[in-house]
Amino acid sequence: MGIIGENGAGGFLVDGMRIISYSDTWEHHTIVRKCNIIFELDNNYYYIIETMDKLVEICSMPNTLQKEWFKYNKKVLTERFAKSEFEKQQDISRITKSEKIQESVSELKAILRNFNIDKII
Repeated sequence: MGIIGENGAGGFLVDGMRIISYSDTWEHHTIVRKCNIIFELDNNYYYIIETMDKLVEICSMPNTLQKEWFKYNKKVLTERFAKSEFEKQQDISRITKSEKIQESVSELKAILRNFNIDKII
């Protein structure tokens, strides 16, 4: 089972979790595949940076253990991280005309807009 599936949550079985953005890269010095996931849970945005191997391991855990893992490893989404992921997703969208990527770009743009509105208020 993949990390990110057709329903946007793939192998993750955390109730109420909705994947907003997923990207991965290879770390040159360790040759480890690092994954960035932005997700919504309980009307709040979070992110996780983890190795692909660890995420595959998490996917095979029972729902309750997945939920606990995400609870203790999630970080509150920052504007800086959201902007970085937005730029990655935009680059991907220029190459791939995927509807999922376009949705991710749109949602990240809305999240960044909310960060800007919060600064004004």
